[in-house]
Amino acid sequence: NGGTSWAPLTPPGGYMWGLGWYANTITISPTDPDFAIFGAGGNYVTTTAGASWCELASPHLHADIHAFWWHADGFKQTLYLASDGGVILSYDNGATWSSDTNIYPITQFRNVDVGLNDGAQLAAGTSTYLGGAQDNSIILSTNAGGSWTIHVGGDGSGALVDPNNPNVLYAADGSGSPPFDRLRSDDGGTNWKIIDNGISSFATTNPQMQHDQAPAIRVYTAEGGTVYKSVDQGGTWTPLN
Repeated sequence: NGGTSWAPLTPPGGYMWGLGWYANTITISPTDPDFAIFGAGGNYVTTTAGASWCELASPHLHADIHAFWWHADGFKQTLYLASDGGVILSYDNGATWSSDTNIYPITQFRNVDVGLNDGAQLAAGTSTYLGGAQDNSIILSTNAGGSWTIHVGGDGSGALVDPNNPNVLYAADGSGSPPFDRLRSDDGGTNWKIIDNGISSFATTNPQMQHDQAPAIRVYTAEGGTVYKSVDQGGTWTPLN
């Protein structure tokens, strides 16, 4: 009735994940007023004007939904979805999604480190890059940024490549808010282990990591106002203040 009166239609399940201030959007089909999708942390769809809801699920769907957009190409309605993971699309009202055309470059790196390589590696284009990306994991390139692979999901932060051995990698990773764990891989990112021994509190969002590029590196990180140092590849951490 043109907004004269309103009724609550909130989807079930706490779909906002406490992120309504950051990710919160609604779309209604331009051809069916009973069809709507609510997006926030997750996605819920109704085909009954809010009388019933079901959750949208797809391996292509990324959390933290920011926008929807409908586009009619003359044959079918295409629904675009923008999230922290990029832009994806659906040709069937959100039943299935495709990320094949997700070429929108939105990855936000919080930290990037480049392995110190010899001339042969540089010439061959095999330099190691490691990055911690906002809501897009710890990601790794072993061909100087030509392609990337995802390692450790969630929110990436600190990222280090051992200057003496590019197979030894360090990272800080979490889920948007503390705690963030410090991690190390000894096999080029195939396996990771938590290296938090000696860190006494976990109150920092997106903690940093650094090393000194020495022959036997010392690794540093900060947490809750304290700077920590490790001389054994993160096996133990000692507070410096």
